Amino acid sequence: MTKTKVNFKTSPLEEAKIIPRVVQLLGERIIAESYRKRIRSISGRVLAKEITLIHKEQKREMNKKRCDTEIEWSKIEKEYSRLFQNLTGYKPSLNKDCYFSPTILGFADVSSGKRVFVSPTLSQDHLNYVIPHEITHLLYRDILANSNDPILNNPKGMAFPLMEGIDHLIIFKSPIYNLLNTSLRYEDIGFIKRNPKFMSQMEKLWIYRRNFADFLKKAINLAEKTKDIIP
Repeated sequence: MTKTKVNFKTSPLEEAKIIPRVVQLLGERIIAESYRKRIRSISGRVLAKEITLIHKEQKREMNKKRCDTEIEWSKIEKEYSRLFQNLTGYKPSLNKDCYFSPTILGFADVSSGKRVFVSPTLSQDHLNYVIPHEITHLLYRDILANSNDPILNNPKGMAFPLMEGIDHLIIFKSPIYNLLNTSLRYEDIGFIKRNPKFMSQMEKLWIYRRNFADFLKKAINLAEKTKDIIP
């Protein structure tokens, strides 16, 4: 059994409980297309029962993807942690839960700071990007929640444009990207394509940052001045 600090697991009940909040925050686009109609307009015990059935149907594929993904993550976990600390000045705690959840394409529960949900319906190539992406959301949240620096400990940093934009810069515009066994590129990402001007300005702040606190302060100012950012 591969040993990693991130705990890879499944739970149809946890998946069913969080789906309403995921859809409320991000819309149906975050639900795997093959399951949207099936789970639409159901909730509570009915939804939990349906998700449990989906897990039974997907058990073989889910177990394979979970095993393969855990192996892929184990190859990069230590170096990812080191590079993240170099970039941010924050030593990350990787004791997080990663739930393989067939219906949820990718979601970081930043309110808890402890868990992410990803779908085994994604290709392994895509999962090798999505796992670090969602984990990075939690670690960025940890920086803001736990820092004694008033610049970093700023609730404005939790705004959606910053959560997404900074995550993409950490993943794609640093040596972390070289760790990932994925063909996905920066220009392939939907948020990047929908917000080219904002992200171009964010990239300049990232390139010329003195440190992470300096970057975040300027990024917050940019996000507050930028209108019509598309999720």
